[in-house]
Amino acid sequence: MKYYIISSVLVMTTVLILDIVRMFKARKQVNEYKYKIFSWMNLITILSVIILLVSSTGSFLSYLRWHQEVSLSSSYVYLLAAIQFSIHSLSNNYICDTGIWYWGQLYKWKSIESYTWSSDMQYVVFKMKKKFLGIESELKFKIKECLSEEAKDFLNSKIGSSESIQQA
Repeated sequence: MKYYIISSVLVMTTVLILDIVRMFKARKQVNEYKYKIFSWMNLITILSVIILLVSSTGSFLSYLRWHQEVSLSSSYVYLLAAIQFSIHSLSNNYICDTGIWYWGQLYKWKSIESYTWSSDMQYVVFKMKKKFLGIESELKFKIKECLSEEAKDFLNSKIGSSESIQQA
């Protein structure tokens, strides 16, 4: 049982470190931020972090009471997940010269197939070229109204003209 606990702790720690290193390497490719964008993913992540921290505290208190190593391991895994989600949610989302910086990951322009604007020109939806598990993936962001025309011109220069404007 102790080998299982040690190996799970080592695997989770390694995954966290590799994810942070990957994120900072990708961040170096971002030249200049053009537009700050808003996504509901950050709010969902903050709620997830709170749930993970509560779970971590509960597991740790369980370890203190019953002295089960599994509870301590679970507490550590929850804490690492909370740290990872926090780091990703704290990295702001931007449209930049090299692509879209979203949740700690850089989506380069060549990986974006097309984009559409909502009818009120507040939201832009990017359709990705690669499918995730056979499902088309999209990123939806809110851009300030005063920047939408300027952003549209910028996106046309990077991706090409947008598809027809539709309700997103």
